[in-house]
Amino acid sequence: MGSHKTPAILDLLHQKNITPSIIPGSCTGLVQPLDVSGNKLFKELIRDLTDEWIFELESVAEFEKWMVGDCTVMITGCVGNGFCQFHHEKAEVICHSFQKVGLSLPING
Repeated sequence: MGSHKTPAILDLLHQKNITPSIIPGSCTGLVQPLDVSGNKLFKELIRDLTDEWIFELESVAEFEKWMVGDCTVMITGCVGNGFCQFHHEKAEVICHSFQKVGLSLPING
């Protein structure tokens, strides 16, 4: 799927000062350390944030049952908050992980 490489998406990434690293499909094994070092920590953080959100929601007296929209709002909020928290707290891990697999970019981009 090439939707992440469309001009609109690439422009949006550029506006947010995000430099995409396009990884060819045949290189999955080469970037596995990113999944282990970065994604694993991020998924753990998202799991913790969703657990907290669910605990807070279920402790409210009016809580009756989950609706699909409630889950969507929760996940969206947790991923957004988690990204900010992860980027702030684990920036060094992120940089080191990309350098370890040789995906670091030159200083001039």
